[in-house]
Amino acid sequence: MLIFFLLLRALSSDGAFHLDPQWQRLLYLDLETGPYLLSPERSAEAEWKKTLELFRDPQKKGNDHPQCLYPARRLVLERLLGSSAPARVVCPDFDEWMAKISPQGVSLVFAGNYPDNPGSLFGHTFLRIHTTTGASHAVLDQAINFSAEVSDDIGFVYAVKGLVGSYYGGYTLTPYYVKLNEYNEAEGRDVWEYRTDFTPRETEFLLAHIWELKQRAEFRYFFLSQNCSYFIIRLFDILRPQQRLAQELPWYVIPLETIKVFSRRGLATAVTYRPSVRLMARRYTAKLDSRQRRELEALLDADEEVVSQDPQVLHAAAWQISALHSRSDGVLAASLKQKEAVILTKMSRLEVDDRLELQHAAPDQGHAIGQLAFGVLSQQKPGLLLEYRLGVHELTDSPLGYLPLSELAILKTRLAVEERKVSLNQVDFLSMMVLRPRSIEEREWSWSTRANYEHRATLFAAQERQVHLNFLAGTAHQLGDHVATFLAGPFALAQGLRDLGYGLALEPGLISRWHRLMLVNRVQVLQRLDQLRAYSHQLVPQSIVTFRHSTESETQLEASYPLRLGNFFPSAGQVALKFDHHF
Repeated sequence: MLIFFLLLRALSSDGAFHLDPQWQRLLYLDLETGPYLLSPERSAEAEWKKTLELFRDPQKKGNDHPQCLYPARRLVLERLLGSSAPARVVCPDFDEWMAKISPQGVSLVFAGNYPDNPGSLFGHTFLRIHTTTGASHAVLDQAINFSAEVSDDIGFVYAVKGLVGSYYGGYTLTPYYVKLNEYNEAEGRDVWEYRTDFTPRETEFLLAHIWELKQRAEFRYFFLSQNCSYFIIRLFDILRPQQRLAQELPWYVIPLETIKVFSRRGLATAVTYRPSVRLMARRYTAKLDSRQRRELEALLDADEEVVSQDPQVLHAAAWQISALHSRSDGVLAASLKQKEAVILTKMSRLEVDDRLELQHAAPDQGHAIGQLAFGVLSQQKPGLLLEYRLGVHELTDSPLGYLPLSELAILKTRLAVEERKVSLNQVDFLSMMVLRPRSIEEREWSWSTRANYEHRATLFAAQERQVHLNFLAGTAHQLGDHVATFLAGPFALAQGLRDLGYGLALEPGLISRWHRLMLVNRVQVLQRLDQLRAYSHQLVPQSIVTFRHSTESETQLEASYPLRLGNFFPSAGQVALKFDHHF
């Protein structure tokens, strides 16, 4: 031990302390950081020397001293240099800020799926800083959030700029209850809190680093890689450099994957689940029979008085009004406010325990986002298929841990092998879908969008290559074990550079699920106007039967038979039998 200590002392005289893993991670040398670094050389050694020089500067005093701007660096220097570290400077603003927060611990927070924003379709991660040892003091706690500073760009421009890193992002500190109200109530998202075993001292170091980042650092924000989840994981690796959590992430990063990495390492000491008010409204309403549902609908009518004495109806009504309140940005009609007060008073007098036992799969229990499939394909001739999906989730996958009846598929690519020839059969560049069955508590639209390329043989032995883009919206309705859908919207279609067209697409469908078996039937009807102002029609029935072996694997039979009239070549029907595995 003495030899090790003497070796460290010798290294310090040579300036080798810049090799310390925590010091190197503090600097973000692999990223653009704005004015965060002190030395123009952008190296750990240069930054170490410049920091020591400025920390010993006697000219600057108080809050403007570099020690007050970089409190986490000061802690690293004190750990490595001990008594040789620069003398501490009093930092009134930082000391007051830290004393006010009084950090005790950290939770990694996952806010669930938000279908109204495609960018949050598969969740968001941020941190909760506990200011007390109890779990019920959300009003006192703080939230650390990393987000992009976006402008009012329209959807397509917003997506492109986000993909190429045209936005910049940074850390912010917000009262936790504000974020909880935003996600849990206003946006109707379930929230999971994963309590870490970080000590109060580690938590103080984290806050000290956030102090220096939020004042001076500026990072480029990429939707698929350097996003909120990526930067939260980077914070964990700074606190404990030996963990190397970021190395387990793929090149594309989504919140679900960071939660899985965190859980896989066993870093959560406890998990707290906070269901949204909309979920509670759905669950309480689902318990009602047809008579009770009619009573609930009458009770929610603004002109009706509260006459029900049924505790189940009253509980459902209270949650439905809370859900309406969350949807209306906190503005609720006076009649409903008065009715809510009457309902709550009645519930307190009845003294009936009608609490729900909520069991909801945590996000880390869902399938892996990558998918590989192999099987057989039959068009005009039988062949083999190989299919790869970059991410994330499809309608036919296991819904465990994901938003039910949703889809976000990125770069799903299918290769066909026929007569020893390999061809690109299909590429789904992007496929998104959110189906929301309409009910008492759900009045939102369902929608889907898809951009894909297909290369198929036709009945006349010609080859047909299509690029297809559509956006559909409509309704969905729950019918027992089935969901009936009807979507409609514009589409554009290209067959080569000269054969372009656009038109209206209609897509009725029926989705059925029985335990491990799922059946998806849909028919796409396209009315197309080409460049010559000529109309043509296309009818594409499709059926997909999926049997799930486990969360990570399934066998799938897919059949489609496009029927095309007008100036389209009629395509040969296609049948595929494949085995999918998530990884």
